[in-house]
Amino acid sequence: MSAGLAAVAHLADLLHLPQAQRDALFALGEQELAAGKHAEAIETLSVAAHLDPLNPTRWTRLADALRAGGRTKEADLYTHYALEIAK
Repeated sequence: MSAGLAAVAHLADLLHLPQAQRDALFALGEQELAAGKHAEAIETLSVAAHLDPLNPTRWTRLADALRAGGRTKEADLYTHYALEIAK
């Protein structure tokens, strides 16, 4: 994750970013993934997942982006995590 996105995630957490804005960030990541912008989608969806750490959909879509970007081992870890928190 770039230093800029890490800082945004940290700031959002400190400021208690409203759910609507967290959802908008997730939607942006979805758009990036659909457009084939895998690196951007990975960064955006990573922040979205960390902002809603108990939301399995966030982690599943991050795993999808990682898989699309060729990072299968990481994708498998996040898929497993998503399945665990969905229980």
